[in-house]
Amino acid sequence: MSTKKNKIPKSIKPTESKQIQTKRFDVRFYLTIFISVLFLSLLGWFYYHLLYSQSQIVVTPQPTQTLLPTQAILPKHSPTPLVLPTKPHPTQTHESNTTQTPIPIPTPLIIKYPTPKPQKQEENQTTEQKKPHITPFPIATPIPYDTHPHFHGGRPKVVLIIDDVSNQTQLERIKATGLKLTPSIFPPCAMNMHSEQLATHLRHYMIHLPMESGSPSLNKHYKTLTVRDSQAQIEERAEEIRRLFPTAKYINNHTGSTFTQNYNAMMMLYQSLRKRGFVFVDSRTIGSSKLPQITRQFGDRYISRDVFIDNIQSVVAIHKQLKELVQKAHKNGIAIGIGHPHPATLKALSTASKILQSVDVVYIDEVFDGVRGENLF
Repeated sequence: MSTKKNKIPKSIKPTESKQIQTKRFDVRFYLTIFISVLFLSLLGWFYYHLLYSQSQIVVTPQPTQTLLPTQAILPKHSPTPLVLPTKPHPTQTHESNTTQTPIPIPTPLIIKYPTPKPQKQEENQTTEQKKPHITPFPIATPIPYDTHPHFHGGRPKVVLIIDDVSNQTQLERIKATGLKLTPSIFPPCAMNMHSEQLATHLRHYMIHLPMESGSPSLNKHYKTLTVRDSQAQIEERAEEIRRLFPTAKYINNHTGSTFTQNYNAMMMLYQSLRKRGFVFVDSRTIGSSKLPQITRQFGDRYISRDVFIDNIQSVVAIHKQLKELVQKAHKNGIAIGIGHPHPATLKALSTASKILQSVDVVYIDEVFDGVRGENLF
């Protein structure tokens, strides 16, 4: 007998049948996973809502009490809610005198308040107690506008200020003249970054503060104040000067023609210096200075330079300027001259006894503060 072989259709190859079976298996596998995940999700959702509905508590207000519209039901740690009378009072609006019926009170809401944390309050109190108590510098005692200078003996007074002092050698040369010359010391600068130490043993001195001029070459001085400086920058500079020179009272400007004629900048500086106990002396490097206007607004006396004595560096020229200064002193009772620690200036002052014999040369605080200045050092 002959056996007949099963014939495979030519249209379906063995490899293709295996692929079809594999695809059917993949579809059944992923479908099973999807159904399982869906069933578990529905089961979890059902248990969640079952537990939530059992744990939820509904609170209703008492029928005999009326709550404020904005009042919520408070937790146990909160204070007792405010209860209004059951019979509401009529209210009035600010626009008319007609009475209005209060708006019906809505159903109170359930609001969860966070648990108070008293520890934070204790920490804040501890921080506030740790803050140091800072005593500010006493307010300046300004020189009133109508107050006349103090005169000892009734003779005219001459104040001679020597600007640009930055080292001990200059102070020794000033002392050697035998006159009561008031040195005006630079704050720390390139010439001496510790110039504040010069004032440690001085009884009468001033501060020579660099301020913006019309010449860019003169504005390169260390920490020169400019009209572009903000209020905070000017305040910081004034505070620094007070810290460096705790016993100083008088300040005059080094250059400063641009700064002193700018009203806003000069007003900010004047206020900052005044509240720290300083009196500003105008070197008057420009005729349009705003200091006369500003001091008048504060009711303070305007103090300014009358004569520059050493614009020309020669003894003869300086003696001529000193004569003009003496004439102003006889006319006004007091005159202020400004010079510099140049050799010619100090030599001219040392040999000017005849020129100055009719006046008293005094320190600036002798005139305006009424102190006796026996010795500079």
